[in-house]
Amino acid sequence: RGSTEAQWVALQEEWGQPCAAIDELMQLIGLQTVKKSVLALYAQIQAERRYEESQRMPLGFNFCLLGNPGAGKTTVARILGRVLHELGVRASDTFTQTSAEELVRKGADEAAQAIEEAMGGVFFVDEAYMLEPDSSKEGRAILTQLLTVAEDRRTEISIILAGYKDDIENKLYAANPGVKSRFQRGEIMFGDYNEAELRRILLGLVHKHRWRLEDERVTNVVARRVARARGTKGFANARSMRIAL
Repeated sequence: RGSTEAQWVALQEEWGQPCAAIDELMQLIGLQTVKKSVLALYAQIQAERRYEESQRMPLGFNFCLLGNPGAGKTTVARILGRVLHELGVRASDTFTQTSAEELVRKGADEAAQAIEEAMGGVFFVDEAYMLEPDSSKEGRAILTQLLTVAEDRRTEISIILAGYKDDIENKLYAANPGVKSRFQRGEIMFGDYNEAELRRILLGLVHKHRWRLEDERVTNVVARRVARARGTKGFANARSMRIAL
């Protein structure tokens, strides 16, 4: 077993609580740093249960997923929601997905309603840096709503932001110190897939869609070519493989 798989087995033996959502996470290609972060979350939640409820400090489980597109951020956000529900941290597995652009377009009032409807579960904001709080009055108001809920109702809902690392830092953290203080503890960094992982992703697509390849070695060439763009902003990871053949 890989290191994270072995760690997951050990944690279940230690705490005696399975989690189907983490099982699913362990099956995903790559994402070792992400998996370690989720296993640390599992251990933290279990450790808190050593204390009587009256002795526990109410914690917020808010996250900021940082990385290029196609790296699995939305998939992992959904899994995180299920993890929190399975472990009893959230009342439901409700997962509300939106984008900063959509929130700004609809306005602060509709954003507040959407957040309220997500109570008990997860409210996920993709490309969160596009709230542009320094230049957008509506975006600034929505960000304030998110920060207020992330703090004042931290036992009722989890806010998950996602986007490029530098844009989140420069456009959100820098604009409002409250963002960093509420989300930095839940930061999860998504690295780009390496060449071997990209090839596995491509082979999975080939088998899933029953595409015919005269020579499967062509996937080596495709993965190598796509992998050259790793580490650059905007590298599309798994999305690149979907359009590579």
